[in-house]
Amino acid sequence: MTDVVRSRQQVDSYMKKICSVRKEGKDKFFTWFDGPVGGNTEEAFAKGKDVFKRMFLPFTKGHTKGEHKEFRRALDIGYGGGCHLAAACEFFDYVVGIDVHHEYSHVRSELHRRDKCNFELWCTDGWTLPNVYELSVDFVYSWVTFIHLDGIENVKAYLKEIRKVLRPGGTAVIYFGRLCRCKRLQTQEQFQEDLRKEVEHETGYRDGGASTRVNGIRLVIAAWKMEEMAEAAGLKVESFTASHAETENGPVYFGQHGIVLRKEG
Repeated sequence: MTDVVRSRQQVDSYMKKICSVRKEGKDKFFTWFDGPVGGNTEEAFAKGKDVFKRMFLPFTKGHTKGEHKEFRRALDIGYGGGCHLAAACEFFDYVVGIDVHHEYSHVRSELHRRDKCNFELWCTDGWTLPNVYELSVDFVYSWVTFIHLDGIENVKAYLKEIRKVLRPGGTAVIYFGRLCRCKRLQTQEQFQEDLRKEVEHETGYRDGGASTRVNGIRLVIAAWKMEEMAEAAGLKVESFTASHAETENGPVYFGQHGIVLRKEG
């Protein structure tokens, strides 16, 4: 079975699940994509805005609409219920969202209800960025999407697509599942120890395969492996980050690495 055929089967299962969730009601649908947040749509969008402002906005310097006279465009890979995209609409002139599901009309209606109109949503095959013109995007971002991709070749394909659509000087911030994670919530010391363990891993990734449940964590990748693949795709690695929260006792780390990439030129 080819990678594309296997991926198509995974996408079909994902689409069916999302359709089923949507039929369970609005709150169920909009809280499903990024885990439980309290069970209602308002909390889902509040969480999406918080994540965007903390995990992405610090890396948008030089790209947002208030900093240039030029039209500034962002791309959301795996927009889900549109909670992060809604926040991005506040900082960019236009936002393109791509995902594999076909429930875009419900997401579009909710975004319009929230007075967000500077966006468009497209359905993807899970490997490419359809309807996104080459050299047309200033900032690409993705949250809790690469953990669901169908293997390491799928990641390589997306990195090449990201380079294609980024303008010279454009930035991408991609979060992906961490290969080593000793516990769910980690101190900085525990996080650093897991990074050391990743360096010793032979392949630099682990794939749960087709048996992974829909919306489960399928693919986890070492930071060094992601850096290697990004450079092979022609992207410059600017820095790394990770999903985290600040507490009075210092940062607490969660399950995703973040890689900050730039297209030179």
